[in-house]
Amino acid sequence: DERCAIFLDEVTRVDNWAGALRGLIDNNELEKVTLVATGSHQRDLRAGGERLPGRRGGGPHFDWELLPLSFREYIQVAEPDLQLPPVLSTLTVEEVKTNDRELVLLRSRLISLLEDYLAVGGFTMAINDKASFGMIRAEIYQIYREAIIGEFTRAGMREPYLREIINWLADHLGQEFDYRDIALATDIGSKDTARNYMDNLEASYVAKVYYRTPDIEKLSPAFRGSKKIHPIDPLFWHLIRAWAASDPDPWPASIGAVQSSDGVGHLVESVIAIHLRRTFGSQVYYWRANNRREIDFVVSPPGAPVAILEVKYRQNVSGDDVKQVAKAGGGLVATRSKGGNLLEGAVYAIPAAELLV
Repeated sequence: DERCAIFLDEVTRVDNWAGALRGLIDNNELEKVTLVATGSHQRDLRAGGERLPGRRGGGPHFDWELLPLSFREYIQVAEPDLQLPPVLSTLTVEEVKTNDRELVLLRSRLISLLEDYLAVGGFTMAINDKASFGMIRAEIYQIYREAIIGEFTRAGMREPYLREIINWLADHLGQEFDYRDIALATDIGSKDTARNYMDNLEASYVAKVYYRTPDIEKLSPAFRGSKKIHPIDPLFWHLIRAWAASDPDPWPASIGAVQSSDGVGHLVESVIAIHLRRTFGSQVYYWRANNRREIDFVVSPPGAPVAILEVKYRQNVSGDDVKQVAKAGGGLVATRSKGGNLLEGAVYAIPAAELLV
């Protein structure tokens, strides 16, 4: 009479696994059973769950995503004794200021930890490699590269097209794009095919697509407009750039990118983009209107007012750098180390390392 738990690991290696489970469920052969199906083929897992409507029991959470560590989780692994305040529930200036006062004494340590995280990322295999060898070995990058290729080949997609997409992405990470841009710049030719490959990058948990919102007060995605794409983890950011450059050993270039004042800003923007999506849900956009300067993020946390966030990851940030934020109603700017009020309090500056915890 006790409930039984069954764990099916690498279930995606079995053809039509979801159909087999459906038959068992319909025949009442899995009564009092909690069944957990895991695998490394993300799209097949998701599709399998969709093929079992009404047969997955009760409760709000049917799918569990094992994502790479966030920066906060990375700190808890690297320095478990470091006391951190609760995660921000909103992005209001008042709450951020309160949170910032608790973190100000840790500022220099958090900035140093963020620089480490930007180089290594949140995948535990890479973190362990860095701890053991002082670097991420080339074979670790190769493992993740082959995993990405495997996702595409299992989906019946062409590896040469994937390589072209990766080459294009390396020059456009965090920048506005349209599927027609990819089609014109590659041998893929068709915007629908380009969209299919980009959708598969998202379905394979390599990157996330972010849409522009036409209205800064009533947020909604402009599906037909330009969009941005951000890798889900710094390791993938470095991997994409190394893949495009045919670099057999990405670690030196990863360190160089983190130390470069020009390149690191795009990486930090991607890390913040993923953090916002993981913390506050899907209502994360960017905004540009009437040919004015772009605002990096407009966020609608559940049950909280819309928040505006600009990323200026450098030492010196002035009021002139964030005038667009003030004109849009005020908000936050994520910096490298500067904190405090700008433009008579219309904008509040907070180090990215503190925002990310």
